Amino acid sequence: MARFGVVGEELVVRLACWEKAVVRRWKVSAPLAAVESVTVRPEWWRLLRGIPGRRLVVPGAVCLGTWRHRGQEFLAIRPRHPAVVCVDLRAPSHFVRIAVSSPHPERMASMIRSAMNQARHRP
Repeated sequence: MARFGVVGEELVVRLACWEKAVVRRWKVSAPLAAVESVTVRPEWWRLLRGIPGRRLVVPGAVCLGTWRHRGQEFLAIRPRHPAVVCVDLRAPSHFVRIAVSSPHPERMASMIRSAMNQARHRP
């Protein structure tokens, strides 16, 4: 199952091997400096918008891959989870949005915000 992590100055989506194979991406990441906002969205279906790219959709189970809507978006959504952590990004990030389902969305969002604050205060 995909999940967010922070490695150095980067926000990284850690994907399972099968997820990497499906979307043909070995790394999904963005600089912490590019993070514009972090929100928790309970309505996961509203994130499925635009033109689908390389993706896997199994109704009721998983939505994984890229969509193009005002830029490239990466989604790893499990409808059975309570909410989605949605990270909006700006340049120099390749993506404009990365959204990942989480069993503990508030904890994950808090971890990302904390990493953003630490990155801003580093010399």
